[in-house]
Amino acid sequence: MNKRIFKRCLCGVLTAAMAATALVGFSGCDGGGNVGLTVMIYAQDHEMDIYENMKNQFMEQNPEIGNVEIQRSQQDGYATNVTSALAAGTMADVFYVEPANIARYVEQGQIASLEQYLDEEQQAAIDDIWPDAVNAFRYDSATKTSETGDLYALPHDYSAFMYAYNKTLFDQKGVAYPDANEPMTWDQFRETCAKLVTDDANAPTWGCAIPTEFFFPQILYGNGGHFLSDDMRTVDWVTADGSYQQEFLDSMNFLQGLVADGLAPTPAEDAALGVYNRWCSGQIGFYPCGTWDVANFNNPEIVNFDWDLTYFPVGPNGTYTAARAGTVGYAVYANSQHVDAAVAYIEFMSTNLDGQKELATGGIQLPNLMSYANGEFSDQLADGTVEYCDNYQVAFKYMGGEKSGTSPNGIGYRNVMPEFFYTPTTAWWNGSDGFLIDFSTFLEGSVSAEDYMTNTAATCQEALDTAWEEYELAIGG
Repeated sequence: MNKRIFKRCLCGVLTAAMAATALVGFSGCDGGGNVGLTVMIYAQDHEMDIYENMKNQFMEQNPEIGNVEIQRSQQDGYATNVTSALAAGTMADVFYVEPANIARYVEQGQIASLEQYLDEEQQAAIDDIWPDAVNAFRYDSATKTSETGDLYALPHDYSAFMYAYNKTLFDQKGVAYPDANEPMTWDQFRETCAKLVTDDANAPTWGCAIPTEFFFPQILYGNGGHFLSDDMRTVDWVTADGSYQQEFLDSMNFLQGLVADGLAPTPAEDAALGVYNRWCSGQIGFYPCGTWDVANFNNPEIVNFDWDLTYFPVGPNGTYTAARAGTVGYAVYANSQHVDAAVAYIEFMSTNLDGQKELATGGIQLPNLMSYANGEFSDQLADGTVEYCDNYQVAFKYMGGEKSGTSPNGIGYRNVMPEFFYTPTTAWWNGSDGFLIDFSTFLEGSVSAEDYMTNTAATCQEALDTAWEEYELAIGG
């Protein structure tokens, strides 16, 4: 296991707030003397129906708590609303947090540690949640490291950015489907992609596509590489002596080769028609698929071909196939007057079996609870009661991580949160001077991997240094 990816310094920070009207959290008692809770989240309409239903179940089971009010925000602008409410001291009792923001909230005393509030029954329920999802919300303030120490939030969900493939295109080309149990090597992947290419301007097809931000991290981690030093403060693709990180260099060359050999659309072809649209139109063999994409991929008005899930390929230096993880958690405002009630609420929303069934069968997310996911829910996927895809176990193997064991060829599974989720900003990654700023030029072959790595190292390091300086100033050093 690559410890640098799974146990590292967690010092994320929200973008500085712009002028905005804060959502006000009402943490006082209601007219009947009951506690009452406020919850600040973002959600779409179909999600809100389920959340309101779950809230009502919680209120029925906990009448002494009183009314629970859900304050809904749009996802765009949510971070600004959170920052404004925290600054004003008007935050709701419960609110969404991302792993990248845990450290700052802890250091500034804005969220409560859950440790002293969880009884044995609640802890047992939490132990049934995917371990990596729970650990994403741990923080050790003494050592300034993540994924260890106290628990500061409970997962609302846990997702994996898996790999989908176009079964219809495979059938048309007479190509065998990817093995349902064994991830491919890079060489095997390239060979398969080559068989899926159609060199026809009127009806082209490619083996894969390169949506960089949602593909390169999986390739890099699956080759044993990394972006930053262990403390997340130093760009590490070019070392201090000017040499190149070999795993990184190999991963860059692998991507560039996919385009150079016609296995993936060029940046110009991508500009003419985005790779997502090419996937939906049946022109792409392999394409990343988030757990949230499954419903769209199953909609014939969006994807009119058969598809299934497989694993990202593993590089020659890799020991596991890597998916890109994602999660958001429920945290309790440190200044809430009703922490016990808030903890009870987030535990219910994260672990209540009936609620998890409603969320999962409603297509909002995969279950948080491993026992339900690997048991009854898997049975429903297998018999078609819940629509997904044939090889649904791919999602569970990624999400299970180490507990999933290894594939028959000895390759493990990891659901990895990329390092740019754990730095004060992502400016070094996708900002105006970030690593991705001219990646299309690299993909089209105008610059070598070595030159691109060298050219970006200094500006990315400067952006990273600035981010850390601003972070330390924000938390008081």
